Amino acid sequence: MRHHYSYFGHSGPNAYVVRPGDSLWAIAQRYYGAGSLWPLLYAANADRIHNPNLIYPGEVLRLP
Repeated sequence: MRHHYSYFGHSGPNAYVVRPGDSLWAIAQRYYGAGSLWPLLYAANADRIHNPNLIYPGEVLRLP
């Protein structure tokens, strides 16, 4: 199920709010169908993710 969250005042499928238990792998699997595409998420959010193993609930990530 795809969720649409607000990001900088815009709502749509281009943002995702991290939930407890999420990982970049799991988010990539959910949105792109392949967890191995997690580096796309990391690259698109390099300004806010300093360690790809550490993302936190409530963070808003861009979905490229």
